[in-house]
Amino acid sequence: NRYNSKSKNQLLPVTLPAASGWTSEFINAGNVKNSGIEITLNGSPVKTNNLKWDIAVNFAKNTNEVVEITPTLNEFVLTTGNDFMNTVKVVKGKPFGELYSRGYSRNAAGQILVDAAGLPIITSAQSVYVGNTRPDWTGSVINKLSVKEFFLSFVVSARMGGVVSSFTNANIYGDGVAAKTLEGRDGFVFDGVLANGSKNPTSITAEQYWRKVGGRNTPAGEVFTYDASNIRLREFVLGYNLPKTLIKGLPFQAASVSLTGRNLFFLMNKAEGFDPELVVGTADRAVGIEAFSPPSTRSMGIRF
Repeated sequence: NRYNSKSKNQLLPVTLPAASGWTSEFINAGNVKNSGIEITLNGSPVKTNNLKWDIAVNFAKNTNEVVEITPTLNEFVLTTGNDFMNTVKVVKGKPFGELYSRGYSRNAAGQILVDAAGLPIITSAQSVYVGNTRPDWTGSVINKLSVKEFFLSFVVSARMGGVVSSFTNANIYGDGVAAKTLEGRDGFVFDGVLANGSKNPTSITAEQYWRKVGGRNTPAGEVFTYDASNIRLREFVLGYNLPKTLIKGLPFQAASVSLTGRNLFFLMNKAEGFDPELVVGTADRAVGIEAFSPPSTRSMGIRF
């Protein structure tokens, strides 16, 4: 299934001059283009009297572009302005959901600048582009197998591409309670250059580094932004259909017992120490931002 669509005249709050007596007004604006493809394939590779295997594969890819915001506005900030680490923007000509944060200051050659103490210089504003929050594609594989009265099914899902920024990691790394902060506690030289272009010669400690880039108030989100790609075993069911002889005379025609599990484990997770799908909300400004989310819930049980 292919599709092409445009979303126009969305409701946006626009800042007004202070002299007007009002802080903002809502206007109808925007033209966002979406095009993509959704595919579902179903098959039964094995089908006999005693054995049956069914499989379904889903794939979805969406290409997004902000065609226009207003005739005079080329970018629009989705975040409310009080986010400690991230700014989410709508930018003309770009996909929806561009993520910006503080990051390393770099020279014209792209090398990271350090100060006289050997610490990286961090931008004062959330002006460093760290990526787009939307996935490149999503998909899943659903398998169902049955052997006589026994049955097995499992779902593997994938979300590939996009970035996620972790305010949790910024805080726990800044406090030195993450395992990775053990590295370099005896000292290391950060890979950067001085303003004159010479190699950084000064050793620093892990505490100095993580306090510089992490913490609550002015963290460098570039350091704590990760690839949100992940593949997980989303569901697993192993069960047994009770023979009709066992339920004869009971007020139902079929019965089964099964062991079930959901969100059991990651097969691959490029985010560092957290579930990249546990973001702060579903609003456009919240996608791709994680902040003190609880651990992923793994559930297991028996179903009759």
